[in-house]
Amino acid sequence: MEISQASKRYAAAFYKRLEEKQKQGKVLLDMNVLIAFCQKSPSFTELISSTAMPMAKKRALFYKLFHDKLDSETMRFLNFLLSKSREALIHSIAQFFLNLYEEKKGIVKVSLFLGHPLGRHQENFTKVLQQKITKLLGKQIELSVHEKPELIAGFTLHIADIIYNASLKRQIEILREDLLAEAG
Repeated sequence: MEISQASKRYAAAFYKRLEEKQKQGKVLLDMNVLIAFCQKSPSFTELISSTAMPMAKKRALFYKLFHDKLDSETMRFLNFLLSKSREALIHSIAQFFLNLYEEKKGIVKVSLFLGHPLGRHQENFTKVLQQKITKLLGKQIELSVHEKPELIAGFTLHIADIIYNASLKRQIEILREDLLAEAG
């Protein structure tokens, strides 16, 4: 997802305000709710972005959907975004808020993609991997594990912008490139 400069500014200002009140952790849960809602309901984003929908109806919709799910600070912020006609940015603002929180807390997201589940060895493998990455980076990590059958076997590891590819698919690609280079 491309995050606009406007989204970054709104998220950073909101984060700073919450940091002063020491409420950023509580509102983090709200941001996750908003992200999940936007991802599950793309039509919601289209609807609230529409200029055809009157502002009063947008406010009523937000209240109905979120008043009992989100902190009052978050609801005030959503109303502020509505007053500035920035409702279309809610998803990206929430995502950047999450990124800011992780950055400030020194959390690094790590994704492990496996060609197939490792069965009874998977828990131990991921635990050891998490310990090694934590030691290497000197930061807290959040490891998520995903299955990706097209890797054939092995794994890829995504740490921030770095991808370590230890898949059989990649090894076959390297072998093919080497053979073509020798033949060619």
